[in-house]
Amino acid sequence: MIEIQSICAECGTELSLAPADLVLLVPTEEAEDRTARLVHGCPECGATTVRSIPARLGLVLIAQGVPSLPDLELQPAVVRHPENPPEGSRWSADDLIELHELLARDDWYEELIDAA
Repeated sequence: MIEIQSICAECGTELSLAPADLVLLVPTEEAEDRTARLVHGCPECGATTVRSIPARLGLVLIAQGVPSLPDLELQPAVVRHPENPPEGSRWSADDLIELHELLARDDWYEELIDAA
């Protein structure tokens, strides 16, 4: 069985870890940063250590049985949500009044279709 040597970033304890004690975060194809990140916990202090490693070393670790996951943290958030509105100018009070007047008309739907 292979042992991977690491040092806890929090307490400095030297660790001998089995492949099952680690998780490798592999960059996706769209990511600009091509370095992998190795994540492990410390049995002494309970802290989590995250280390950047070259992608080539990541491939060696995967071959040795270290589980891997796509590194989604490197991807920008693209999910539209009311708590994460898209960038752009905010509506003014005049814009809101204009929308209200438009919706009060009977032909607002036709005008919307024509504008598209």
